[in-house]
Amino acid sequence: MAKIAADVPGALRVRIPLPERHPPDASGRNWNIVPLNDRGADCAHHLQKVIEDMRTEFVLPE
Repeated sequence: MAKIAADVPGALRVRIPLPERHPPDASGRNWNIVPLNDRGADCAHHLQKVIEDMRTEFVLPE
């Protein structure tokens, strides 16, 4: 994710927060990373794809 953000002008404003736990959804995912600082950043959709892939692969322990 850092590489994607580094390739975008103004990437210094992009912040990737820590994951936030929530009850498991229908797919069993129990966490999410909520909005990045600048939702209009060109790289936001690329980062969201990586986050969704990670949410599918990893479950936060209790």
